[in-house]
Amino acid sequence: MRTNYEPQMTFGMVPIKEIEFDIFSRHEITPVLMSLQHLYVHEKSTVYEILDLIKSDINEKDSDKLGCCGLKYWEILVLASVRLGCDLDFDALQDLSDNHRTLRQMLMVGPYDDKRYPRSTIHDNLSKLQSS
Repeated sequence: MRTNYEPQMTFGMVPIKEIEFDIFSRHEITPVLMSLQHLYVHEKSTVYEILDLIKSDINEKDSDKLGCCGLKYWEILVLASVRLGCDLDFDALQDLSDNHRTLRQMLMVGPYDDKRYPRSTIHDNLSKLQSS
């Protein structure tokens, strides 16, 4: 069953509103993640609207009540935003999602969680999103 995001924090996980960014970094991922943080903290209703749109795209043919857990809708939003905002291919996105500390914090993955994001999972989920 898919959900918007996991409300239960794990050990060492940083709440999204407390994620700190290196504002002097020139990497294009920083403003993307900062925008997502702003939306999550200050525009909750907008986030839920976006997650509902993602839900309708992902579950167009399938039910969110059946099958394996899959990615949370928030994870899909974050990964899609980073992919488009940084102009990444799926291999680069997979590497960042497994190894970039701040991105993993935004994905709500704690430092002691061994969660990995296989390239095929990312591709399969993001390719279901409509571009309009």
